[in-house]
Amino acid sequence: MKLKLTLACLLLLLTACSSTASGRSIEPDVVIKAWQEAGLEVEDVKDQPKNEFRGLAPNKFEKSVEFSIPSLGEDKGGQIFSYSDQEDLDEMKEYYEGLAESMGMLFNWTAAHHNILIQLNGDLSEEEFAEYVDVLHEL
Repeated sequence: MKLKLTLACLLLLLTACSSTASGRSIEPDVVIKAWQEAGLEVEDVKDQPKNEFRGLAPNKFEKSVEFSIPSLGEDKGGQIFSYSDQEDLDEMKEYYEGLAESMGMLFNWTAAHHNILIQLNGDLSEEEFAEYVDVLHEL
């Protein structure tokens, strides 16, 4: 009985200490595929290795991809980041939100779900952004 109680407590502790909010892990390519299957614009998908990540943003992500949304114009689209740690995801989200607050011309949309953070160009309408988020939340 004591062994069962100890194992149950250990399992509860491990579950509670999961590094992402939900404990569920999604890969960026799964998000891309879901968006494409939903008919959302996603083209020119490229892996974005940590050592090639540009900018001042914290690069604590596990994986990252960038993509274009052609209807927004050349070189406009977004990024998808996956994280193993919720605090790292929150730090990146705060970074992008801070850019939008300090420099309105750098406005972008961000949303998080499980271990995924998406950042989409601010030229996307709020309604279009909501479509991307809705599909993300179905994963």
